[in-house]
Amino acid sequence: MSDKALASHVSLLVAGTAAHRILLSSDGETATAQLSGRWLAEEYGAMSHTAPPLLKLIDVSSDRATKIVSGWLLSAPGGEGGGVYLTEESEELRYQLRSFAGVAPTWNPPEGLWAVKATSAAAGRLIIALWRPAPRLPGAAATETLQQVAITTVDATSATPPVTRILTLQTPRYGGSLLQAGFAQNPIDGTVYIADLASAGGKTLTIHALDGRSLDSKWQANVPRPVAGRAEASGDLQVSLAVSSDGQFLLTGLGAGTAHGIAAEVLQILSTRSGALQAAVPAPDVAGLWTITDAGAASGSALGVLSFLESRGAESHDVQFRGLATIDAAQGTLRRDFEFLRESLGARYERMRGLVPTALAWHPTQKRWLLAPENFAWVRAYGITDGVPATDLPAGQDSGRFRPEVSSQLTIPPTWHRPGRPRIDAWVALGH
Repeated sequence: MSDKALASHVSLLVAGTAAHRILLSSDGETATAQLSGRWLAEEYGAMSHTAPPLLKLIDVSSDRATKIVSGWLLSAPGGEGGGVYLTEESEELRYQLRSFAGVAPTWNPPEGLWAVKATSAAAGRLIIALWRPAPRLPGAAATETLQQVAITTVDATSATPPVTRILTLQTPRYGGSLLQAGFAQNPIDGTVYIADLASAGGKTLTIHALDGRSLDSKWQANVPRPVAGRAEASGDLQVSLAVSSDGQFLLTGLGAGTAHGIAAEVLQILSTRSGALQAAVPAPDVAGLWTITDAGAASGSALGVLSFLESRGAESHDVQFRGLATIDAAQGTLRRDFEFLRESLGARYERMRGLVPTALAWHPTQKRWLLAPENFAWVRAYGITDGVPATDLPAGQDSGRFRPEVSSQLTIPPTWHRPGRPRIDAWVALGH
């Protein structure tokens, strides 16, 4: 077993370290990793939900990045449009579609100032969801924020014109590791799913299903909200959505937002045809939780998720990786694929201690999961140093854009996305 193989069907993708989203080509030879999360929050603070992640085009066999840009990932390499991404042009909040493979489809953003909520591609359709603050409803609590979401569907071949629909929703916050929060697209027919959180006293989570070509409503389902623990009390309620590769099942997770994703005590499985609840899968550990970073679809109705054990004290918050599990959405059953426990790993546990994956993806030909570690510091401590830079900055200064995972790689000016920048200040003012 190589250093990068954690188990017979689980390996590290070192070039994707710090990614919160990974898309692989259909042959598994190329990947694109989207690095968001902690470094964005450290670098841009409250403006992190407007700033672009870092994208790395990766040759999987050599585990090396071949191209790096700032932007938001839409399609996998070789997929719709040849690996399309969204990037900023000339100044903040001015967007343009680009492709790793050449010419990207034509798209003009809606008028006004918008930040990026989510991006995806499937069934020949590119989906771009932008958002901006909307006026708060009378009597609504501070945590119950309304947002306008402009969803555009773009034909990957440019054969038909784009279609845009604007919705006003009560949604969780976006940005960082939660960039795709409450959003998913069906890989078979392109249907778009977006979550709408009810008011604090509500008993349901509303899921909207929109046709991938017209954005007309296909169905709207009110799903019973499972107990959301401390998230309900704090108002930090988040939701994650993922669709199985056969397009038949929608996985939903509701819980608190963490640096590693969304912590849910229960995952619910819905039918993509109607939104009907099919099954509920509790977290696999006592006092444990699912942390959904970017739930990966394997073959058929299988979905891979990462589980963590969280402990919180008066001045501490510890999250320990517990393993990777595959959920069979058709059966509502759970299979533990990789247990990160001393009793399971034996002598290898000490060497692997501190592993915290931030994303996963299913390799379609090798039939194995690829995991992105949280940072290069762990990778080097694990013993992999070839092509893995170390920081020479003192502790506390190696944050934000100075983290070795992104250092000297951003392709936007360092002055962008700061308070005082005209377009950023105008966007913030929309919520007042």
